[in-house]
Amino acid sequence: MASKEKNDHHLADSFSTQWHDGVMTSRFLTLAEVAETLNITISATRSLVSSGELPAIQLGGKRMWRVEETVLEKFIQQQYAASRERTARGA
Repeated sequence: MASKEKNDHHLADSFSTQWHDGVMTSRFLTLAEVAETLNITISATRSLVSSGELPAIQLGGKRMWRVEETVLEKFIQQQYAASRERTARGA
């Protein structure tokens, strides 16, 4: 493999996968994976994406959405903060 092709292939791999504690993980999650992580239905996950509350990218087909793992973590942290605010207000 030529040097440029090898570098391009490595660069593409770095965008699609990450290493966490010695385990390779995907950078992007399917809506089913997001739903499982949040313990909600895929329909509820799709609603979060459609409303813009959970940022996602659409690839190819109409129903092919992906959520970046770091975006999901940020969303979860925002939900914790919102829950703390509601609790502090007594709502």
